[in-house]
Amino acid sequence: MKKGHRWNVLPRVCSLSCCFMVLLMVTGCGNRLSLEEKIEQSISSQTDLPQKERSEKNVDSEGTEQLSKIAPIAGSQEMEHIDGAEVSEQQNSTSQEEKEAEREQIGLGEEDLARLKEKQTGNYYYELLNDPGKTMYVEMLQILLCQAKDIKLSGKDLDNLGMVYQCVINDHPELFYLSGYTYVSHKIGDELKYITFSGSYLYDSEIIRQRNDAVEAKAKEILDRIPAGTDSYGIVKYIYEYVILNTEYSFDSADNQNICSVFLEQKSVCNGYAKAVQYLLQKERIPCILVVGQAGGGSHAWNIVQIDGAYYCIDATWGDPSYYNDAQEGAVTPDIDYSYLCITTDEISRTHTPDPAYPLPVCSSRSANYFVREGLYFDSVDEGRLRAIFGEAENDPDKVVILKASDENVYHALFQHLITEENIFQYYRVYDGNGNMTVSYSENDNTNTLSFWH
Repeated sequence: MKKGHRWNVLPRVCSLSCCFMVLLMVTGCGNRLSLEEKIEQSISSQTDLPQKERSEKNVDSEGTEQLSKIAPIAGSQEMEHIDGAEVSEQQNSTSQEEKEAEREQIGLGEEDLARLKEKQTGNYYYELLNDPGKTMYVEMLQILLCQAKDIKLSGKDLDNLGMVYQCVINDHPELFYLSGYTYVSHKIGDELKYITFSGSYLYDSEIIRQRNDAVEAKAKEILDRIPAGTDSYGIVKYIYEYVILNTEYSFDSADNQNICSVFLEQKSVCNGYAKAVQYLLQKERIPCILVVGQAGGGSHAWNIVQIDGAYYCIDATWGDPSYYNDAQEGAVTPDIDYSYLCITTDEISRTHTPDPAYPLPVCSSRSANYFVREGLYFDSVDEGRLRAIFGEAENDPDKVVILKASDENVYHALFQHLITEENIFQYYRVYDGNGNMTVSYSENDNTNTLSFWH
């Protein structure tokens, strides 16, 4: 259950007698490279299934000992664990010169690296790395984009290989076709000569191309509907709404860890939601960070976005009532919960804990908060504003009114005024088929929000 969030129905008959029915729900859901050891430890600790590694040694024609290591991606209840492919023993007669030629063929020549680094400038996790880490990052990314295998890396930093790979994945939601990576350590005796790196690809190149084309076409269709002149807040709100309204929270999709589940199947889990939001916002040149951590008793993913220079937390998964819509059968719930659209670090930290190894920007501004922008933010019980807000909603059967209090004291004062004292019926006169006034509402004391609907 999403702690603090409850659905309720408040009926009131004409004689002013009243009763409450509570519907309970059950849910699931500074330094640079000196951070790398902590990041690597954190990536390992998020995986709640055993880390499987298989290594086999053989000697190639150059007398180079090879160690092939299978590296799975992190997994959990929602971000599921998928192992890399098995690696069998093999003889490798490829020379270092041939390996350098393979690098050239996929655009990893010496003159290419500076251009590739420039292209990644501004990507959040890329910027956490020092220069050797950035070099490994762009080499990995180029290999993955080309769906290449056994490409030589210029560096020999085995200790940070997994951490850099995770940074690549966190910055690039378009890499939907990966289940992990493999690498081979080429040694003579105890001396590491070089490393080769491969992605563990879910599909062949033709299927990847077809899916990529379909995803890009869908993203263009979605984004083309944004009215010209919409500001950054409006674009973020539109994308938040689109992903929620067009995605069902479900483990049934085979691609629920990537963007294909949202754009092609319309069903996903948290990783798919967060990556889809990131993918669309990146298309609109709005900075968006994928955040991984814990929430609701398990692993979770959400986002941080930048609007007009300030950072805000958003969680489209927790904004989707289908995520926690296990209330009584027949209960009516709103289509979107805006409680997790552009909130502060302090607010989201009441229920969400990001992986501490990754330094994240502090979200402290409320300027682009949904309730502030929509005139639904209260720092006191203002009866005039309440009357105006609910008056606009009375004749709209699809309208959901969500109010946000500035702090816990104001939240409890609003709850006392509207629910406990039943003053909601002074503002919101909605009748059922029997002539009784009835209103459904949800309460969330984690975000200090109250929602009301027919």
